[in-house]
Amino acid sequence: MKQMQIRRSVLTSLGIILAALGLTYAPVPGLKRTVVVVSGTELQEPLQALETKFEQEHPTIALELKFQGSQDMVNKYIDDVNDFKTTVLIPANGTILTQLRDRWRTQNSSEPFYDSPRPVAKTILVGIAWPERGKVLFPDGRFRWQRVEKAMLAGSWAAIGGPSSWGSFDFVTTDAYGHSPNWEGVLPMLV
Repeated sequence: MKQMQIRRSVLTSLGIILAALGLTYAPVPGLKRTVVVVSGTELQEPLQALETKFEQEHPTIALELKFQGSQDMVNKYIDDVNDFKTTVLIPANGTILTQLRDRWRTQNSSEPFYDSPRPVAKTILVGIAWPERGKVLFPDGRFRWQRVEKAMLAGSWAAIGGPSSWGSFDFVTTDAYGHSPNWEGVLPMLV
């Protein structure tokens, strides 16, 4: 008789555990979870275009998109002054992410992320230069962002090894969506 009671208790306990797990992890019909995505304004157009498709493919998740300037995003998140709870934060670049991490550590004496942040997307970067200028800017034939930065800081082609007749080094970007839907950006348009 005692073994029967123990067995019944174990089965009852297992039933309660399974029911609790089911209620915890199974989606409840008709219940939508809201995911608040905060991004820089530079991603507003593509994220809005993806929102409807995402919600159609994941009907139990409602996306709420918020757009802020990069510095506002860091300040409002760290100072906890948004009128919403951020689920996903998409900074414009690694510099903003580093700034957010450093400020968080200073104010909270803890790590801000559960895991190391990783890039979730890569964009195409197109560099355009006259061949002779490209050879001066990238002597090894490979794009190196550090060389572009050095040229921008120097301000002239002569300062990075080009003839002085080439004049100033001008770095220009363009609105990829307004000029060519296939490019994320055009740089440098060297004059």
